Amino acid sequence: MLKRIIIAVILVIIATAGYSGREPARAGAEPGPFPSYGDGPVEVRLYTNYFCGPCRIVEEAVDPLLADLLDRRIIRLTFVDVPGSVLFVNFFLYALRADNSFEQATAARKVLFEAARARDLRTEEALAALFRDRGIAYEVFDASRLYRRFNELIREDDLRVTPTLVIITNGEKQVYKGKAIITALGELADTRKPADAARRAGSGEPT
Repeated sequence: MLKRIIIAVILVIIATAGYSGREPARAGAEPGPFPSYGDGPVEVRLYTNYFCGPCRIVEEAVDPLLADLLDRRIIRLTFVDVPGSVLFVNFFLYALRADNSFEQATAARKVLFEAARARDLRTEEALAALFRDRGIAYEVFDASRLYRRFNELIREDDLRVTPTLVIITNGEKQVYKGKAIITALGELADTRKPADAARRAGSGEPT
């Protein structure tokens, strides 16, 4: 996937060329949605590409782990799309514009991974119809203003291949690739269980 990563970064740079980083002032203007969830102490970034088979397999496996870690307020999760297709990234962000929740994000991502495997589902019209058929709300807007944020993370983590997981704990960064991502998130969930139980006991929450 290295060649695809290089091409993807170029696409993002092209898409953001000339972007000043500031939007024209508009009445009622709101920042665009970004796929970041949770408020836990551990930062987690998951890099995937919808046209990457291993990415689809890994993401399907880790979705329940991510949901558990978010529910236990252990992580701050960011999905970072590496755009094999800007159109697919746009539709992901369109879905978040309608509902920027973890549940909406994972539902939209499953549909986009599915669409990437079928050549006849790779047009704007086909994706729109697929989203409507699956009951995924979306709102079209200029999503290009968010590409810079993806690109900054890609550069910061020196992304070389997808899928890649970055875990940052107390300023220490660890990087995992491929199936090691599943193991790493499972271990994170297990090692945090004692601290999580203590927090819940101290707060009076059910354990």
